[in-house]
Amino acid sequence: MNASPSGRTLLIIAVATITLSVPLLAQDLTELVPMRDGVRLSTDVYAPDEPSPWPAILLRTPYDKATDFASPGWINEVNDAGYAYVIQDMRGRYASEGTDSTFWTDGWGYNQDGYETVEWLAAQSWCDGNVGMFGESARGIIQYLAAGAAPPHLKACVSMIACEDFYHKAFFQGGEFRKELVEIWFQSQGSEYMLPFFLSHPTRDAFWDSLDLATRAPEVTVPILHVGGHYDTFGESAIDAYNLLQFGGGLGALDNQRLVLGPWTHWGIDSLSQGELTYPENASYDLRTLRWRWFDHWLKGEQNGVDTEPPVAYYLMGDVDDPYSPGNEWIEADVFPPEVTPTPLYLHAERSPTPYSLQSVPPPHFADGYEFSSDPAFPVPTLGGRNLNIIAGTFDQRPVHDGRYDVIRLSTDELVEPIAVAGKVTFIFWANVSTPDVNWTAKLIDVYPDGREMLVTDGILRARFRNGFETEEFMEPSGWYRFEIDLWSTAIVFNVGHRIMLAIANSNYPRFEINPNTDDPFGQGGDPLPADIILLAESDHPSRLMLPILWGTVTSAPALVLDMDDARLRVLPSRNPAPRFTLEILGAADGPIRGAIHTPDGRRVWSVGIESTAGGLNHLTWDGRDLTGRRVASGVYFLRLVDETGRHGSARLVLVR
Repeated sequence: MNASPSGRTLLIIAVATITLSVPLLAQDLTELVPMRDGVRLSTDVYAPDEPSPWPAILLRTPYDKATDFASPGWINEVNDAGYAYVIQDMRGRYASEGTDSTFWTDGWGYNQDGYETVEWLAAQSWCDGNVGMFGESARGIIQYLAAGAAPPHLKACVSMIACEDFYHKAFFQGGEFRKELVEIWFQSQGSEYMLPFFLSHPTRDAFWDSLDLATRAPEVTVPILHVGGHYDTFGESAIDAYNLLQFGGGLGALDNQRLVLGPWTHWGIDSLSQGELTYPENASYDLRTLRWRWFDHWLKGEQNGVDTEPPVAYYLMGDVDDPYSPGNEWIEADVFPPEVTPTPLYLHAERSPTPYSLQSVPPPHFADGYEFSSDPAFPVPTLGGRNLNIIAGTFDQRPVHDGRYDVIRLSTDELVEPIAVAGKVTFIFWANVSTPDVNWTAKLIDVYPDGREMLVTDGILRARFRNGFETEEFMEPSGWYRFEIDLWSTAIVFNVGHRIMLAIANSNYPRFEINPNTDDPFGQGGDPLPADIILLAESDHPSRLMLPILWGTVTSAPALVLDMDDARLRVLPSRNPAPRFTLEILGAADGPIRGAIHTPDGRRVWSVGIESTAGGLNHLTWDGRDLTGRRVASGVYFLRLVDETGRHGSARLVLVR
């Protein structure tokens, strides 16, 4: 007999030799649960005091069931809620038999340890046939794998800060190895011998199907409460798993999912401080109450309304220094991402008025680009972000960016109104590279008025995977190539006086592995090659940051549009948005000024020419009609002005009717 963590007697039973003839009442036990190949998994059961049968809450763990979520307080909480608590060591871990396979036998392959454990539990006389699973991180990953195997008696899950797609979300984000996440975790678990098994598949081939819940969505039948964090190492997974099953799951899963997204790192769900920023008290969320309401409804049939409430709650982050700024609030919704306006912020490289700027109007034709070099031997160090084993969360990026020639930073002017962004952020661009391969990294940054460059989200793309992750395509030095980086999703308000910044580089180490820039196979890069790079920023190749804008308008330079030698040409919209526009143009020099209004994709809808007198005031009116007199549709338009010397400026107009 052994003492259980709750202080009660723990009865150890070998199922091969002892058969229970009566239901267990208020009694704990350890079972060696047999899998289909004969391997037995050590499983502890902690029983409520009330008479059986009970629904069961299952936690499967790689971290030792004797200590992981095994405190007396937690066990009593589960039992007092009316559930049997079951905790199991995964295959090859601690008290369980077999060889540690690090998730490989937990899904829907030949071995299905999750499926068989659930069904074994449901068949016990002390269980009423309703089994739920819960847990975070690795314990949440195991739930996604079990759900994909579709055990009939798995009736509810609570999966927190977990991963549903091993290739894209864990091992090879953007095609590059997530070094600090995977390598350090495997080493800490004594499972590094498994790394070559996974790393021998650097492309998204069929090997990864059994670790990707998207390949099993129609078979999944379980309601899942998905909990994720904006700074979590698996940040996009909760969003993608929710949408996958809410709108494409099988009967039982379809339209029965729940999503909570907070301003949290992987280890910070219970903390207001996330890196170098501390969020208001309201950034916390009562997950404990929601968890029990979720289980009570789906495992006990209680009609507590959890299935009729808005299925999504996400925290819209904001300026933590300004208590009156918008944002820093929970928003309940039916979907995430919400309905937004995909809005480009274009890269401009002209040296005047603002070098290296992000603007809401496309760059001019034959404009300057960005020329720089990067050397894999001197990578840009990681400072914060969506990490697991090193510091995580939002940090000021100036310490790792300042003084580097291989980091391109571009920003908007100071915002004159707050801008809310919610959803997936991408960076689309064209470049020429001197090496066969290169990594591209991009960071979305919130620049505070005091100059702090606080990381919001980031992403990476290995150039050989620019056309998909199934095959590798290397670059020629003479070629111009299109790239698109997925920076994953966020939800944040950029406050008035802040600037939106994009930082571009070729490394972020050790968050991601260093790319030697060669055409050798993964892990066999040989001597690293420095890369010479030209990044385009002109109208035929409009490199741009794409923001999912929830509300607000990003203007290009609040009023200033042209910087002349001795004066300035300014465009001052009377109202914006508006059904028509009357603009005041302060002439900067003698000579004509040509103006045109066009759509975001460059289609011209209206043009005009005016004479400008130095110091004179001119008026320009656009009533929302094109050159033929037809009314154009409501939407975003851009006014572009050019003087006779070729200097130009622009303003963003939002036409509403």
